Amino acid sequence: MQCDNSQNLLPALEQALDPNPLIIRSDLRLNEAIAQMSQSSDRSPHPSQASPRRASCILAIENSHLAGVLTERDIVRLTAESQNLDDLTVAQVMTRQVVTLKLSDSLDLTDALQLLRRYRIRHLPVVDDRHYPIGIVTTESIRRALQPSNLLKFWSAKDVMSEQVICAPPTASLLSISQLTIEHRVSCAVIAEAHPVLNGEENATQWRPVGIITERDIVQFGLLKLDLANTQAQQVMSAPLVCLSPMDSLWTVQQQMQQLRVRRLVVTGTQGELRGIVTQTSLLQALDPTESYRVIET
Repeated sequence: MQCDNSQNLLPALEQALDPNPLIIRSDLRLNEAIAQMSQSSDRSPHPSQASPRRASCILAIENSHLAGVLTERDIVRLTAESQNLDDLTVAQVMTRQVVTLKLSDSLDLTDALQLLRRYRIRHLPVVDDRHYPIGIVTTESIRRALQPSNLLKFWSAKDVMSEQVICAPPTASLLSISQLTIEHRVSCAVIAEAHPVLNGEENATQWRPVGIITERDIVQFGLLKLDLANTQAQQVMSAPLVCLSPMDSLWTVQQQMQQLRVRRLVVTGTQGELRGIVTQTSLLQALDPTESYRVIET
């Protein structure tokens, strides 16, 4: 899949910049920081984007400069390791080697996307000359900035969906699901039921999705003090799912994500069987003829 004009369809970096990242001091207790992530809201000056949303990462400062980043995936990793979050501060668990883009640099979205690809990250803080964060570029902020285009309408979900989907049964514990997502470096697990299907002369198993658990969900469950080892996915999963057809256009995908405020959508076949998953990164693939976004985490 290639299109010589695809880069021209990318929004300007300024349009993809979130000017209101969640900034806290690094000595804050971790549980307090997680609570602030949950309460964070979109204060965008654009009315069309002014819908509540949670922060997907924290920018931690020390002595008035950016000192580290803490993401939802970091919190899920700590949860999967059964660490006691009450005993930790942000400084103890944040990533200190932060990839940034300086305000004085050439503000080009292509450069930002290359950094996301090269370092396999989803959050790129933008800092001023004092190394203080003034905004952040994420795969989510880029997706929100995408405008209607013939390319998005021309391509379909099947062109960019990932067929390698991590699944778990409804009876799986939240702890096992968090461990599964960390092991496979993914941001969600699709909760699916196995159905026997006659395939020629052999019996095959067909997985039919009934819900989804995301890393953001796991962060919230931990904040609510749920017993992750003894809580089953079917008790708390997001359901019923709004699923895509493989033939749905990427413009439809973009609209669904925006309306539902989600970062990924499950793709199913005519019998409700699991076919794949489309993430907001998938939408960026459609705009990059080099397909450099394929290595960004889902």
